[in-house]
Amino acid sequence: GGVIGFDGRVVSAETGEKYQKIAEEKKGGIFWEEDLVGAVWKDRPHMSKEPFFFLEEQYFGRSAAEKISCVRKKMKEAGAKAYILASLCDIAWLLNVRGNDIRHVPVVLSYLVLTGRECIWFVQEGVVKEDQREYFEKNRIGLRPYEEIYAYAASLSDTAVLLDPEKVNYRIAGSIPENAKKI
Repeated sequence: GGVIGFDGRVVSAETGEKYQKIAEEKKGGIFWEEDLVGAVWKDRPHMSKEPFFFLEEQYFGRSAAEKISCVRKKMKEAGAKAYILASLCDIAWLLNVRGNDIRHVPVVLSYLVLTGRECIWFVQEGVVKEDQREYFEKNRIGLRPYEEIYAYAASLSDTAVLLDPEKVNYRIAGSIPENAKKI
C-alpha cells in the first residue's frame, strides 16, 4: 500500500517501469512527477550552461543534415514517426557539437526529437549564441528550451515513437500519451 517516490527526470524509463511493477505487485504506487529532493535542497547548484562548440569539419565526416537524413531512413524502416534521443553522446554526434557540461565528456545537456519533418534540439536557454543560430537554421534544426521536452512528448498523441528505455528518462516516457506506440 506504500508509494515509491523518485524524480522521473533522473531515473531511466526502464528502471521506472521496474519500480512501477514492484509497486503494483505490493498493491502500492509510484510518485515520479516532481523533484522531491529539489524541494528541500535550497543551495542546489544550477545545471551547467557552458558554451558549446561545433566540431571542425575535418573530424565529423558527414554534415548534421546528412546524418539526420540517415537516421530518418532508419526511423522509417522501424515504422517510427518520432525519435526521442536522450543520449548526450548520440546528440553530440548527430549535430556535430561538443560541450563542457560534464567533466571529461564533451557533451551538451540536452534532448533531441527527430520526426520526418522536424529536428528539435531541447537545450538550455542562453547556451546557443546568436552567431551560432545560422548553423541550426541551415541544417533545419529547431531550438527549444530544455524543459519543454516533456510537453513535446505529451503532444505525441497517436504517434509511433522510437526511444531507448535505458537512455530516456521515466518522466519523458511517462509523458507520452497512452495512445502512442512506443518502439
